[in-house]
Amino acid sequence: MSQKIPLIVADLEVQLATAIAPGGTTFTLSSVTDDDGNACPNGLYCFTLDNGSASKEYLLGNIVGTSVTGVKSISRQGAETTGAVRAHRVGASVIITDFIAIKLLSDTLRGAQTLDGGSPLSYDTQPTLANGLQIATVQYVLDVVSGGSVNFSVQSLTGLAGETLAANDVVYFKESDQRWYKADADTAATVNGVRLGINLSIAASAGDGVTVQISGPIGGLSGLVAGTKYYVSNTAGALSSSAGTTEMFVGTAISSSSIFWYPGFIYIPTATQKAAMDAATSPSSTNPFVTKSGSVKFGGTGADGALTVSSGTTTIDLGGERFVVKNYTNISITGTGVVAFSNPHASGTIIVLKATGNVTLTSSATPMLDASGLGAAGGAGVSGGSGATVAGNVGNPGFGVFVRTNGGGLGTAGAVATTFFSALSLATNNFIRYVNMFVGAGGASGGVANAGGGSSSTTGAGGRGGGCLIIECAGAWNFTTANGISVNGKNGADGSDSGGPNPGRAGSGGGSAGFFLGLYNAALLIANTGTITKAGGTGSSGNAQGGATGGGGAGALDAGTAGSGGGGVGGNGAVGFSYVGPNTEFA
Repeated sequence: MSQKIPLIVADLEVQLATAIAPGGTTFTLSSVTDDDGNACPNGLYCFTLDNGSASKEYLLGNIVGTSVTGVKSISRQGAETTGAVRAHRVGASVIITDFIAIKLLSDTLRGAQTLDGGSPLSYDTQPTLANGLQIATVQYVLDVVSGGSVNFSVQSLTGLAGETLAANDVVYFKESDQRWYKADADTAATVNGVRLGINLSIAASAGDGVTVQISGPIGGLSGLVAGTKYYVSNTAGALSSSAGTTEMFVGTAISSSSIFWYPGFIYIPTATQKAAMDAATSPSSTNPFVTKSGSVKFGGTGADGALTVSSGTTTIDLGGERFVVKNYTNISITGTGVVAFSNPHASGTIIVLKATGNVTLTSSATPMLDASGLGAAGGAGVSGGSGATVAGNVGNPGFGVFVRTNGGGLGTAGAVATTFFSALSLATNNFIRYVNMFVGAGGASGGVANAGGGSSSTTGAGGRGGGCLIIECAGAWNFTTANGISVNGKNGADGSDSGGPNPGRAGSGGGSAGFFLGLYNAALLIANTGTITKAGGTGSSGNAQGGATGGGGAGALDAGTAGSGGGGVGGNGAVGFSYVGPNTEFA
């Protein structure tokens, strides 16, 4: 990297100590001391030689002491020529000028000149950026990117070799021992569903450190043909221009010695899965590939019969599963009937209720369908005796297909939901179609800070997030009950104190609300006047003593609220999402 913008010094006029011939690229100045008695620092400067004469010329060069090197002639319109164009005698006048500096600054601002990479631009303080065309700072990028720190270099990984490797071997990452091995298309397990890369290191033995590039352009190869697609070879560690026994494309050659590597994380169906797609076998929970006749249908299959509740509470056991689908013929909750759920997964449960026929939701109970508190668990409460200071526990995040809700922090609010891909969502097509669904996150528990005197305190757990409930109605939709469905988050639990006079206990944060979606057959709509509650849980109170910090409320589509210090209250969970409308997307 070289200096692009010249330095500027005012009122410095000296003489040439050596003559310059046409084409000359060096000269010496009689002095580089300004009128204030200070020597010019070394660097790039602009000069006017023989001002006022026919030999006048603008030069650009680097001052080191009184020597000037790398001389270029600059025309009146900014064209550069290596070396001087005119001859200049010993004693010729030399003025440090700002013409070329201003010209280069103008070119830079117009995009005709590049910036100096050795002296990056920076702000005097962290700016507030609101427009996509504004120049971002490194800190701004780090603040808005999810999933950890950002690497601005080539996308490569360091690790350990699992066997003897040569430079430029095609390798795969084996999760069982966290090491890199040669990929071999003869062995499907070394190419299917694994991370593939190129070993950039020199020859390595088992246990040696290696650097593996997993995407982007890779050089240093040989024997490639530009524009040709390459695959993992049947020869371990090698590339081939034709597919091996297990076909795995990895990239396209850029030249004879480089390839653009982009295999991704590619999954090839197994033989049994291909058989399911060909209708030779039936799909199953362990073989999810389906044929057209076996594809997921809006409104389901009716395999679970009718769900009919007119009084009392019918509880559906979720069995600790992340995903639960019920295929009913009809759903009818009338009279004073209630349908509740139990035993959700610790990270929350996504529930899809399907009906091939009608859905009638007219019960007077509120809520008649209760999916509150079925999201991610809150942080567990903590205990501390006399003089003890114990921090609370953060709330657990909630997950959907592409959305993650964030649990409450230790005194800090759970952030707004972020984009997140969960491979668990691929378990069944029942869920992949609803890409924006999520479960509520858990609130954080409050902390303990007892002052002594024999006191002890226990904080309550953070509130659990609201669940995710989706209803597909292929028949007539009739929903009339206000507040008839709930995906609320739970309140932070209260704690307790015992013993001496100075217990210090903070409140715990509430869970964020979850997600409800109801889709119906518009042609068979009867009524859709009912409403859904989707409120975040409320933080519990502390005892207003000591220095304990309240647990933060969990976030969803909005952030939760922060817990307060000094034995204060926990934060509140964020509101959730609900929508009921006609099905216009799914067959």
